[in-house]
Amino acid sequence: MKVDINSILKATKGELISGDKKQTIGDFGIDSRTIKPHEAFIAIKGERYDGYDFIEQAYKKGVRFFITKKYKRIKPKLENSVLIRVENTREALAQIAHLMRKLHGIPVIGITGSNGKTTTKDMAAAILGSKYNVLRNIGTQNNEIGLPLTLLKLKKQHNIAILEMGMNHPGEIKKLNSIASANVGIITCIHPAHLKYLKNIENIAKTKWELIRTLKAEKIAILNNDDENIKKMISKFKGRLITFGIKNKSDFTATNIKLKRKKIIFKVNRKHEIILNLIGEFNIYNALAAISVSRLFNVSYDKIKNNFLHFRTSPMRMKQIRINGINLINDGYNANPKSLMLAIDTLSNLTKRSRSIIVCCDMLELGKFSKDLHAEIGCRVAQADIDYLITMGKDARWTYKAALENGMDKNRTRHTTSPEEVASILRNIAKPGDTILLKGSRLMKTEEIVKCFMNYCTH
Repeated sequence: MKVDINSILKATKGELISGDKKQTIGDFGIDSRTIKPHEAFIAIKGERYDGYDFIEQAYKKGVRFFITKKYKRIKPKLENSVLIRVENTREALAQIAHLMRKLHGIPVIGITGSNGKTTTKDMAAAILGSKYNVLRNIGTQNNEIGLPLTLLKLKKQHNIAILEMGMNHPGEIKKLNSIASANVGIITCIHPAHLKYLKNIENIAKTKWELIRTLKAEKIAILNNDDENIKKMISKFKGRLITFGIKNKSDFTATNIKLKRKKIIFKVNRKHEIILNLIGEFNIYNALAAISVSRLFNVSYDKIKNNFLHFRTSPMRMKQIRINGINLINDGYNANPKSLMLAIDTLSNLTKRSRSIIVCCDMLELGKFSKDLHAEIGCRVAQADIDYLITMGKDARWTYKAALENGMDKNRTRHTTSPEEVASILRNIAKPGDTILLKGSRLMKTEEIVKCFMNYCTH
């Protein structure tokens, strides 16, 4: 759907420098490398690049619609172009995205949580997509830039939008939902994460709850009924509540759970059998959240079951790679204490009859709690039936030390500082039949460990 320039000017309180107010635009971009001639270029300054440096490049590619910041000089002459100046281009991006959302009166589903956001979003989008035309954010484009860019892709054919919302500071979810105006909110779970900025679990819970507190119109909340931090706030919600869980009876409860080596089987409310070609019991919660929202929109259980049979997770989320008889699991997209504990449990369950190796990398954004929380991981590894522990990173040293202090054999524990060193150790100790699990925050780049190890195995 296209929007006229006059509406953009009103939404952004911008000033039209050149061009006709009657013109319309339907597509927007911020990257001169990928922008198309028919799109509007919004010049945004990021952490590494400044969009203003690439205005000329966009113009040479045929772009004739630009939104820039007031008082900032533009070197190239943008002849025959629409030029709008605004106070803040990041805010303008959000304002235009909100305008587009208002022009599309479709249901918007918001998803947040400490773990499982992306997998839940992808599951729900796949299932809902069997009946509706669904817009979703790609990968983890879930911040103040990624979410608006997703909304700007709304077209007439879309029936539903499903948007992941990330945060690491108070107020961020509220801001994101002021753009998205979600009608349905899903919270997967609330665990310690981003403690450097949020200080405690109470603040994390309040920040996640911003999604539910700011829901629009129908106000439907889909919540994890096994999560104590969520349950403390459920009574505050005045809209329609849908719950999911394993331990506590919920609207959608997983029963008859069977954890296999390469799949999970369970029933929903003791009736509908679901087969997930995934590992990790925590994925049952993600599946239940996806089932809850799919049933809300009247998707049949037959379609739900079929989509789960074909569902695959995004890269670096419990992604299994088989090489030389070794099962390598890369779960390195992100990490917090709870997700690492769950990874340890998953590895233990998978390797009751084979050897297990875990590579624990730094968990970031834990602030003053980092030492103690990394040490807790080391203690857990020592107590679990894990054969080898390799740690990588400055803070992961506390994991290494705690594992030794809690009785883990020093011959089965190593601390490293680089992916190459980890891969070298794995080359020397890993044997066919072993399972290796890699876990750490995204900036630790566990994919580099995979790359190095695979190079060793093929040369």
